[in-house]
Order: sequence, then structure tokens, then C-alpha cells
Amino acid sequence: DAMKMGEKFARMALKQQGKEGFFQEGKGYDTSYNGVSLQQALILYANLDFSGSSLRQDLWNSIERSVRWQLNYFLPSGQLSTTGNTRIYAGGERFLGRTKTVDYVPLIVALNYYSKLSGDSNVQNVADRTFSFYKESKDRTNVQERARKRPKASRGESR
Repeated sequence: DAMKMGEKFARMALKQQGKEGFFQEGKGYDTSYNGVSLQQALILYANLDFSGSSLRQDLWNSIERSVRWQLNYFLPSGQLSTTGNTRIYAGGERFLGRTKTVDYVPLIVALNYYSKLSGDSNVQNVADRTFSFYKESKDRTNVQERARKRPKASRGESR
């Protein structure tokens, strides 16, 4: 039945978690992809009602290990370090001609979910710093892109 199949699939996913706490990505870890995995695990946890199954507790234990591992990769600014990543790093994988970058939205959502469910204010502080870092970074990028798109005359440049 569908419930048993779902539980089997979830348990297969949990087996992809390394003893250090990250969810395997390629032949190692990836701090960005781990954030996406965390978000999915927390969504499943929040919606899970497996009476008579240990899956919910096993999932929570896995989430806690993953969050603890992930917290080691934030810089004081809130930026997520990509050093040692298997996929997302400077010069890493490309998609549609562009180098992939940190997928910070699922990561911030995951940290927020976790902090609310666990009551861990330290994780909330990291989520807030991370949000601020990537928002400011995106704001700077948007200003630079608008400046590049303006005609030269409006930028005070002559032909």
C-alpha cells in the first residue's frame, strides 16, 4: 500500500545520511544540497503520522544530526561555506550555462522550521543571519544589474 511504500522510501533516504550528519551528495557532502534535504525531511516530519512506526522518531534524530553538522559551515556573516562541497562551489557544476550557487531559500526555511520545532534559538539566530546575508547580497546584485542595463547617457557617460 502507499503508506508502506512511502515509509520504505523515507527509510532509504535516511540511509543516505553519513555518520557525520550530512546527507550524501555524490561522493561526499554538499552544504547547499544538504539544506534542501533538510527542508524535505522537516516537511515530511511535520506531516508524518505513522502510528505504530518508529519512522517519525528516526526522522527527527536524523534531522538533528544534520542540523548540527550544517551549523559548522556558516561563516560569521551568515554566508554558507562551500569549501569541500561535491557540487556547489566556485567553478563547480553548471546549469544552463551558469555556475550553480547556494540554494539558500530551502536552507533558511529548514533552519526556521527546525528552530520552531525544537525551540533552539541558536539555530534561529543562524537562520536570521543567513537570511540577512543573502538578502543583502541579492540587493547588491540587483542594483549592479540595473546599473548595467541603463543607457550610457543616463549613467552620465558620453558616447
